[in-house]
Amino acid sequence: MLACYTRRTVLYPPPGISHLAEWRHGVRRRQGFTLIELLVVIAIIAILAAILFPVFARARENARKANCQSNLKQLSSSILMYAQDYDECLPPAYFGSGTWVAKWSAIVVPYVKNEGVFRCPSDVPNTECGCGTVPRFPCSYGVNQNVMNPVHHGETCNNTTALISHPADTVLALDAWQAQRFCTVPFEPWPAWCSDITCIGQPAGIRPSDGTNLSRHSEGLNVAFCDGHVKWYKSGTVDYDSARYWTRTR
Repeated sequence: MLACYTRRTVLYPPPGISHLAEWRHGVRRRQGFTLIELLVVIAIIAILAAILFPVFARARENARKANCQSNLKQLSSSILMYAQDYDECLPPAYFGSGTWVAKWSAIVVPYVKNEGVFRCPSDVPNTECGCGTVPRFPCSYGVNQNVMNPVHHGETCNNTTALISHPADTVLALDAWQAQRFCTVPFEPWPAWCSDITCIGQPAGIRPSDGTNLSRHSEGLNVAFCDGHVKWYKSGTVDYDSARYWTRTR
């Protein structure tokens, strides 16, 4: 019968160390991290964080940009649905005069299901504007006032879609730098009027002379066109002085 033997590995101290306990204590001590090794690990973690954090930030902003595009898609659809119900006449940027003005966003409220559609997720928080006891919330978007002309008391609407010669190239609504200066949107069935002049600020349309380049999304902005499509543009690409994007006929 063959006998089985287990070979045991015995660690012997190197020459010059007389006590085995002292040698084993040194082995255990050398098994830990040194200060240099710890600093190297910290440096690696810092480098990885510097690389990954901007990636995560861009991914989050891309999600916000997509959400904003969805908002503009719904708003442009609401504006075009309004036009279908009113003989192809687009809603005015604002209706009325003096201290009694209805903003375009209040006019299309019946076609919108959620008040959050009026707010871009990348827009900075702002104090909500109120008119009397009517609750209101901010609106992050503006409309092309050359297409959705304001209508004053006694005037008739001439904002028909038939006047837009190139709808795929004509701005309808967009991220607006001054949108929150205007009277914010009351989300009720038909909240047409605002009597607080300090709340109104400026007309609700965005005209070429009013605008400056906005960089709300990755150095650019989202733009909805009169045919309903939404696209991101680098800041400055949609020229506010260009007749290509801002006029109805050309």
